[in-house]
Amino acid sequence: MKILDISSLLRFGNLGLIGICVMVGLSGCASSHVPKARAANPKMIPNIPAGTKVALINAQPASESVLIGKAGLGRSVHGNLHTWTDQAIIALKHTLEKKGVEVSDRSAKSLKVAITEADLKEAGSGWSFRCTVHFTIEMSNGQVITMVTDNPNWKYIPACDGVIPKIALVALNDERIEKFLADP
Repeated sequence: MKILDISSLLRFGNLGLIGICVMVGLSGCASSHVPKARAANPKMIPNIPAGTKVALINAQPASESVLIGKAGLGRSVHGNLHTWTDQAIIALKHTLEKKGVEVSDRSAKSLKVAITEADLKEAGSGWSFRCTVHFTIEMSNGQVITMVTDNPNWKYIPACDGVIPKIALVALNDERIEKFLADP
């Protein structure tokens, strides 16, 4: 069997160009995405006692790029879960600071955060995307909580970016974390 090269396709004129475009289109592409950290709406977080101090620690040891999902048309989206966890910590930090909490590495209380899985899927019959994140929070009292949140959007990048502040919302509205932060 003879394999056609590009010069062979070009001999066929416009039909050859169409063939090249089809080959490139079918080959797909991959991108790596780091979601943007934004604070969650502080009005959606319960009040935390004044003077509360907490350390936020990235507990995700994995630093390799993993497949997050598909962004349609054969595009793969990859991400580093350690970096995604860094972004979740930034969102938590900004959200807590807006509630008057001091985030300090020297605090006796700590929350160890790890995004353990991120999954991007097409939704709405292919017209939108949903990014789902599984994460754990280990409190310095030894309690470990596993949580899930997701974010839909008609574009995959805002779907991934929007899930990061939702991590802060879900975590800080959990009654176990709320009680942990409120205890002296």
